This record gives sequence, structure tokens and C-alpha cells, in this order.
Amino acid sequence: MAAKSYTFRSAKEPFLTQRDPFLMNLIISGSVTSGYGLSPEIPRWDKVFRDQLPELTFETVCTDGMTHENALNILRNSKINGDTLILYFGTRIGWPRIGNSFSRFFPYKIKNGGYLDLPVFNSVAKGARMRRILRRISRILIKSLGILFKQYKPDLPKDKVLKDLDLLLTFAASNFNRVIYIQHHHLSTKRLKYESNKYENYYSLLLGAVRLRFESNIVLIEMPKDIFAEKFFLPDGVHFSNLGQRKFGIFLAEIMKALLKEK
Repeated sequence: MAAKSYTFRSAKEPFLTQRDPFLMNLIISGSVTSGYGLSPEIPRWDKVFRDQLPELTFETVCTDGMTHENALNILRNSKINGDTLILYFGTRIGWPRIGNSFSRFFPYKIKNGGYLDLPVFNSVAKGARMRRILRRISRILIKSLGILFKQYKPDLPKDKVLKDLDLLLTFAASNFNRVIYIQHHHLSTKRLKYESNKYENYYSLLLGAVRLRFESNIVLIEMPKDIFAEKFFLPDGVHFSNLGQRKFGIFLAEIMKALLKEK
């Protein structure tokens, strides 16, 4: 099979105008794959992954904050039958967020501009260090108030997350020969213990649910333990650095090669 050129589509674009004459391979993911916080010339992990597997063609569909429900809608709307589907979800599923009844008291910049998130890079401009310190103090104060009033918590209930996961994997397993599921994990040393614990509950729940699937064509892949080092992440502790993108792409390509040998 001749390799095609690499393509990237956001989830808002039409997915496929016509069926390819062969079973396609597809990646659905979020900001961890779109390269959030990185300059455009840095290869994302899926590009590194494809370069390691030149005999295969992978189409990538990304949108920030991808959820199971979003991914299912993409698959249903595109009406695909394929060979390999890689589902790679980020921390949007299970990460605490300030509730609307609490955030309405804050200025627009704080509640809508990613103010409560850690920055993806550290500025070297004069006075930047002091601004970072002040912003960190204000973030912790706001989050602490949210925790105190039970207004800083995941906005996707666990039962909905599990239901959406079940619908997605059921649909995917019946339309693809192989479904690879990956749940991203953050660098916990960069986050409040409350945030890490909340996400860990969802993370463990999701991995447990995937392990219990009866379909033999669903494969759960966990992130390599040696990737959890600061050099592989941006300062926000969530998104991959250029080194992390490359390391994860090579890691997943090696697993894919092993899976292909099992055929």
C-alpha cells in the first residue's frame, strides 16, 4: 500500500468526502496531539508515529478538550469502516473546573481565559517571575475557595463518562478491526494534590472500564512510566514538550509494530 501524505483535520471540518478504497487508520485526540503550546514546526507525536510506520496511512482528527461524546459523534458522522482506530483522550475528562454559580463572580479574564491553568511556557521578560508568583497565589486562592464551597470539581459526572465510554467503544469495536485506547496522564508534581486526586479517580475508573471490555479487538495502552519527567512536559505539567512528543510517538510506534506482528 502506498503511503499518503500526512493530513490534519480539526473536528469542525468535514471528515471524509469519499471512502478510500482500503480500510483506513484513524487517530482521534485532543490538545495533547494538536501540539498545544508548541510552535508549528515541532513534529507532533502522531507525525513521529507515522514516520516510524511509513507503510501505513493515518488520518488525524483533533479538537481541544476532546471527550468520548465528541469522538463518538465524529465516528457516526463520518460513517467509516476501518482497520486501526487510536483514541487518545486528555485530562479534560475528569479534571476539576470552577462551577458556573461560583465563576459568575469573577471577571471575564479569570473564568474564560485559562487563568486558572498553569502557563504552557515561562516568560523571561522583566518582571515575569513576580507576575507568575502573584498569579500562582491568586490561582490557589480561587481554587481553595472553590474546593471549600464545593464549586471546583469535574463537570462531567462519572456515570455519564462511563456511559459515553461504553457507547464509543461499542461503536468503535464494531467498525474497526483494532481499537487502541489511551488515557493521558499529567505530571502530578505540577498540580494541587486535590486536582491530581480528582483526576486520578476518573483515570482509574476509565482504565478499569476498558480492561473489562469483552471485545478482543480493544487494546488499552498506558503511558510509559519513564515519560513522567519534567523535560517531557511543558510547564503546565499536562501537554508534551517537543521531547515528550517525540518520545511518545516512538513508544506508540513500537507497540503498533508489535500488534501488527500478531496478525
